[in-house]
Amino acid sequence: MQTVKRNSFSLKLTVILLVFIFTMGTAVLSSQAMAIGNYQDTTFNKTSDGSGGDYVTPPREKWDYTSSWAKNNSASSVRLANVMSVASYGGSQFYLGHSIDIVTLDKGQGKYLQQLIKEHGFTYACIVMTPPRYTTFSVDWSPDSV
Repeated sequence: MQTVKRNSFSLKLTVILLVFIFTMGTAVLSSQAMAIGNYQDTTFNKTSDGSGGDYVTPPREKWDYTSSWAKNNSASSVRLANVMSVASYGGSQFYLGHSIDIVTLDKGQGKYLQQLIKEHGFTYACIVMTPPRYTTFSVDWSPDSV
């Protein structure tokens, strides 16, 4: 009788451990799948000409539904006016706003930028920046984040 109880307990413990291992393995794999995006930073360097106009990064492909990321490497603050989706028509590119956040990044500050590029059916994104006049500015950015 003791042997049956021990075997029953061992079986229950084994089942519980297997369920736990399966659950943890699934959680790890799904979190890795969520982080497979275009998250490598590209640096955008520019000197503003004093016109007070905006500067747009080259379009980059958006691979997932995560926020974009940007970090200001400049000596002064830079306003990120929008995260834009990029559509093409007849060889021209059109920029459509799908940003939730419009932020100003101080020197050295980085931030996740919420946007709805993929949700609206687009696959390319860029950011629009408004730097102070007559300054050289540098911003790292990626369309996806980890």
